[in-house]
Amino acid sequence: MILSKGWMRWSLAVGAAALLAGCGTTQATSPPTSTSSTGTSVQPSTSSNTALTVTTNSATVSGKSETVLATSNGMTLYYFTGDTPTTSNCTGSCSQIWPALTVSGTSVTGTSNLPGSLTVVKDGNGHQVAYQGHLLYTYSGDSAPHQANGEGIEGKWFVATPQLTTATSTTSSSSSSSNYGGY
Repeated sequence: MILSKGWMRWSLAVGAAALLAGCGTTQATSPPTSTSSTGTSVQPSTSSNTALTVTTNSATVSGKSETVLATSNGMTLYYFTGDTPTTSNCTGSCSQIWPALTVSGTSVTGTSNLPGSLTVVKDGNGHQVAYQGHLLYTYSGDSAPHQANGEGIEGKWFVATPQLTTATSTTSSSSSSSNYGGY
């Protein structure tokens, strides 16, 4: 069967159009920012987590509403009195109950209403975020923002607030054989 030149041109044109349609471009978009319940704009988490923002949120702590430090997702942050400013003493099963707030890089920012300083400490948990020298953690017993179910567990775990005073190696007690998980 012999095809005419017109048929061949038409077939090539349709094939070229189909090929070009399959090579469309995509446009990169930035994820939207969100606003915490206190109205503070926060950066969304990224999968690489090379930068992290600590914000404030309200939570019910010991029966009253308080301003607490929180992740960009609104989860309450805690500190452990058994830590030193540079070493986490929450290991093993403790770290399953109290996941460390970590960042894969060395950048962490805070909202403008944080009077203290945020730092990143390289320790056994990786690059762990600290506020005023207190290493920060979330609590697996908190299932949603605004919760503070870990407050006061074992007398060693406390909600981190913007007014948290600077930790020193003498104010942090040493770890004992307990995992301080509360279980």
